[in-house]
Amino acid sequence: MIEIVKPCGFCAGAENAFNKTLEAIENASSDKRVVLFKCILNNQDAVDILESKGGVQIDEKENFKPDDIIIIRAHGETKEAIKYLDENGFKYIDCTCWNVKRIHAAIVEKYNDEYKIFIVGEKKTHPEVIGSNGWCNNEGIIITTKEDIDSINNLSYEKIFVIAQTTLARDKFEKWSELIKNKFIDSLVEIKDSLCDLQEYIQSASVELARQCKTMIVIGDRNSANTAELYKKCSAVCSDVRWIESTKYFYDEIIKKNFDFSSKIGITGGASAPMEIIIKCKQLLVFKKFYEEKRKIILEKIRVYNQMLKQNNNTFIQDAIEQFTAIGESEKAKLIRGSLIMLGYKIAQGQNENYSLDLAAAYELFETSILAHDDVFDKAHKRRDITTIHEKTREKYFAEHKDKDKLICFNAKSIAICVGDLGFYFVNQIILDAYQNDKNLVSVLKYYNNIVITTIKGELLDIVLPLEEQLDINHGKNLEDCVLEIDKTKTAQYSTIGPFCLGLTLGGADESELKIFEELFEYLGIAFQIKDDYLNIYGEIEQGKPLYNDISEYKMTLFYSEVCKKDEYKKQLLNYYGKESLSEEDNIAVKDIFEKSGAKEKIEMIMKEYFEKCRVLLNNITFKNEEDRDILFGFVNYLELRSR
Repeated sequence: MIEIVKPCGFCAGAENAFNKTLEAIENASSDKRVVLFKCILNNQDAVDILESKGGVQIDEKENFKPDDIIIIRAHGETKEAIKYLDENGFKYIDCTCWNVKRIHAAIVEKYNDEYKIFIVGEKKTHPEVIGSNGWCNNEGIIITTKEDIDSINNLSYEKIFVIAQTTLARDKFEKWSELIKNKFIDSLVEIKDSLCDLQEYIQSASVELARQCKTMIVIGDRNSANTAELYKKCSAVCSDVRWIESTKYFYDEIIKKNFDFSSKIGITGGASAPMEIIIKCKQLLVFKKFYEEKRKIILEKIRVYNQMLKQNNNTFIQDAIEQFTAIGESEKAKLIRGSLIMLGYKIAQGQNENYSLDLAAAYELFETSILAHDDVFDKAHKRRDITTIHEKTREKYFAEHKDKDKLICFNAKSIAICVGDLGFYFVNQIILDAYQNDKNLVSVLKYYNNIVITTIKGELLDIVLPLEEQLDINHGKNLEDCVLEIDKTKTAQYSTIGPFCLGLTLGGADESELKIFEELFEYLGIAFQIKDDYLNIYGEIEQGKPLYNDISEYKMTLFYSEVCKKDEYKKQLLNYYGKESLSEEDNIAVKDIFEKSGAKEKIEMIMKEYFEKCRVLLNNITFKNEEDRDILFGFVNYLELRSR
């Protein structure tokens, strides 16, 4: 079970600041900037969202422009900063948390009444502490440790006013307040409880959930004092507490790390963490749980079918078939497509999704067959860290017949193509045997064969288009549209639309339900391919093939089509495109071309738009089981965040 602390994330002050800023950005005319003065919230995700909508963060007031709309952050600002804005006629929106405003008002009142102001805070550099100190002419005494209290002298018979940062832990506030009272026993010490009730509740509710969990996740910035306190308190009662700073780290911290899904996992967030980010974390975990469970049983089933494929073979062909099965059951195989089949069936039926296991395993064997062909076309030497079929066959004969390399290479490729074909028909046999008595068998076979036909047409286009490009043939079509057609008919069809809707078909989904999901998964498949192309250039880890392979293979991608819009950059790129062996200097030069031409920025924008379209469509679909929605949202998030 995966449970979120409710409420958690944005406190009321943070939510007010975020929403007011969004509204200001949406309503601002194109000639005016909405300026986030300093870090509006201690959360990079929140800042990123606002900047993506058009907000501009500026840390120095000297960089303001006369027509700017200035946003005062939730932590508040100093009296001096507000005075500067007023005196210079800047329009500003004060998003200071109302609890913080009450603190400022109390400080002004007591300071004017000649009280010494003590501000108890998590850090002397915390923006709320700095802002509050500005309302007593920066003469406040900041208390963060016992040593700060011990170092104060010559304050006997004075009036002292003690107030705290709103998100400070109550036990700290009470401890420091008691020490102050005991030290300055001859003074009038007035203490005001200014702590945020909601944060106290979140901390206590988070600790209570952490007690019940094997793993607890705390989301929030490293600069957030209340998030640090949340992490500390949860760690006192739970041995495995993971602090995840922002969405940027979700892939590494959630997808790549291990979780025990047999035990409860809890999620909470600091006061500046947007709820949508906390929900995204839950969705990723729900997807990961489903995916890991299904991947394990699909791999076991693939091994069973591979054993059948390896039986009773002529010794001449045994080696090639064994290489095929080795690639199919490699630990590097993600088996996402098989998992999508099982998810589609689950959504259609709502029960016993393991009935679709044979179909899932069969589909993964279909993918291995496609890859056997792809590896020949792409001249690939490795697939999933395993030597490709044609390369393994070449090695087998070349050792003793070095003088016949051309003949061996030709026949090795032919063998790989035949083994791929064998896989296609073996898949048909699996489906017929497993579902011969199922009323939906004909619909499943028709849908599967349509996937195969459409995918092969996409594969043909993926071969013919770069050939015509290299021959400089004017094909009379927009290159970007041609690339997207490849992504749609090849990748989207066999990677997303096909498997998910095949699972729906086995589950008896009707035509209208299929259409809804086909539209969603077409967008997702295109986004998936664009991300693949992006990672082939900007990824840090090899995927199923080496980095920069798209360049040496003369692959048609949106990067290529975008650069081709500018003759100067196209000419530069063609120095590297199709070059069989790229050096590190070549790779750097290619990246430079993509960046200077604006292709990288454009592709990032297109990719983001496609993923956003998926979320919009997904939001409009009604599910019998809300967990299924979470799994699908988690899958979309996974594809967008993945680093390989």
